[in-house]
Amino acid sequence: LALPDAPEEIIAHQAVQDLIRHEIRRLTAHLADFEKIRDFRLLTQDFTVEGGELTPTLKIRRRVVLQTHQALIADMYGR
Repeated sequence: LALPDAPEEIIAHQAVQDLIRHEIRRLTAHLADFEKIRDFRLLTQDFTVEGGELTPTLKIRRRVVLQTHQALIADMYGR
């Protein structure tokens, strides 16, 4: 399987999406339906302290992530 070099193309590749979906289902098979991940989006950038998405103790700053990725989150929830 030959994957493209650009991160944007890699995360959009169907084989990558299928692999992640398969792993999510495998790892959450023991959970109740309401606990399972229904949809996901892959990002090209990691969350970082420098980017403001993480605190110095590596906790997610949810408000920043919600603001930064508002369009992706709205797309997942059909808003």
